[in-house]
Amino acid sequence: MRQLFTLAGLCVLCIQVRPTVASVEDQPLKPLLPSESEHIQSSQSQYPEYYFYNAYLAYKLEIGARIKHFTLLNDKKGEPYENGFFGSVTQLREDQSYFSPNLYIQYKIIPFLGIGVAYDKFCMDAGDWGIHGFGTGGSDGQVALSGPLFYVFGCYSNNTKFTPFCELGFAVYSASFNANPSWYDNGFRNAKLDGVNGFFLTCGCDLQVHEYAAIDIFARYMNISDVKGEWFLMGEKEGDITLTPSYLAVGIGAKFMF
Repeated sequence: MRQLFTLAGLCVLCIQVRPTVASVEDQPLKPLLPSESEHIQSSQSQYPEYYFYNAYLAYKLEIGARIKHFTLLNDKKGEPYENGFFGSVTQLREDQSYFSPNLYIQYKIIPFLGIGVAYDKFCMDAGDWGIHGFGTGGSDGQVALSGPLFYVFGCYSNNTKFTPFCELGFAVYSASFNANPSWYDNGFRNAKLDGVNGFFLTCGCDLQVHEYAAIDIFARYMNISDVKGEWFLMGEKEGDITLTPSYLAVGIGAKFMF
């Protein structure tokens, strides 16, 4: 009997000292103790790859690609062999390329400001409009500009799926002239172009379609210095080249967010 009373007393004592379970809403959050903070830091040190991702990559690093439709701002100049772009060339025409997207990568230093680098390439047909009429044998060749774009960008993060953004940057282009065979004439004529620089302003808006993916639309103003060069006839310099590649563009893109 004495053992029975002893067992009953222990049960009552356990019930009295057991803490009452409360919901999370009923209890205030308890600050981490030094030992708990040290434990978390120790866990992060055991899995450094996750710590690095969360601290430096998550919602900061973005990689994407864009296509554009561009319009030259100055596509006509002078008369054939008289103050034209060079020789008989008096017009430049946009050669749109919708199946060659330009890649970019950018990084948010803080939630609304970051830096980025992109690749840009576009081409222009050079023609002697005043003599033959463009597209009827008057194209002497194609001018290609390509190079990196370096920029800073700002964005307005909010609670919607739409994020407006702006980019301001500097462009570095190399230039080349791919002559048509009829103009090149087995080396009878040739041309050499120098590289150029420019600056640009881009404005657009992202539409988030997934936690880690978004599409964007944008408009861009690209101001590029005149492309300078020389053209040759039978190996001898025949004249100077001056081309005006500045453009306005609209486009669409997609990006992956880490």
